[in-house]
Amino acid sequence: MKCNDVETLIIDHLENALSGEERDLVERHLRECPNCQSALEQSRQLLVMIGQLPREVPPETLRLSFETMLEAEKASTETKPGKLISFPWKPLLRVAAAAALLIAGVLYGSFQANRKTEERVSHLEQQYQEMVKERTLAMLDNRSASKRIQAVSYSEEMEQPDEKVLQAIINRLHHDENANVRLAAAEALWKFKDEELVKRALIHALDLETSPDVQIAIIEFLIGAREKRAVKPMQKLLNEPATPGFVKEQVRFGLTQI
Repeated sequence: MKCNDVETLIIDHLENALSGEERDLVERHLRECPNCQSALEQSRQLLVMIGQLPREVPPETLRLSFETMLEAEKASTETKPGKLISFPWKPLLRVAAAAALLIAGVLYGSFQANRKTEERVSHLEQQYQEMVKERTLAMLDNRSASKRIQAVSYSEEMEQPDEKVLQAIINRLHHDENANVRLAAAEALWKFKDEELVKRALIHALDLETSPDVQIAIIEFLIGAREKRAVKPMQKLLNEPATPGFVKEQVRFGLTQI
């Protein structure tokens, strides 16, 4: 069953006027279609609003007048076979216009509610990202190496790179006295590898780094980025006598991949 078919049956579904087979088909579609679920909820709200409208009971004199006019119209039609019966379009148009306004009001209210919800979620997300930023910057200067590693890990929760945070992590990559902190910094920066600032920082780190573990991590990242500017510092590592053999093997492999 398609969305158009379901939309035509939604009111009957709400009023329990469908056959068993039709009801099963509609309910199966509704379980899988968010758009029709929304249309169902809007129709439910519309029926509730209509049900809450005050019901006006016409006076007895009006009912009698209507019956008198109806009998007169029947008699007129019977005596004049060729005369067309005038259909009451104007009252129907007024009813249709009122229904359209009511539906528009429901849809507009739903749209406004959804927009306000999206705005609140966006505001909360911005607050959360700002909190992550401030927490990361504060902890990166902590005396404890474990706290600095934790701060670096917090930065990975950021959806968009913040230059101030990136620069603080780069400083840890280049200058932190603890190799594990430098390794964590390199791994955190890899999330933002498309940033030019990060690419330059990883390349420069090869000239500074002395820990084989961190060297290999940086080399792997630069291989993954296909960063040709890394060839020169990698060749320097290859020609350095103090470079461990397993690091040189990684360098040789990297040079064939870049």
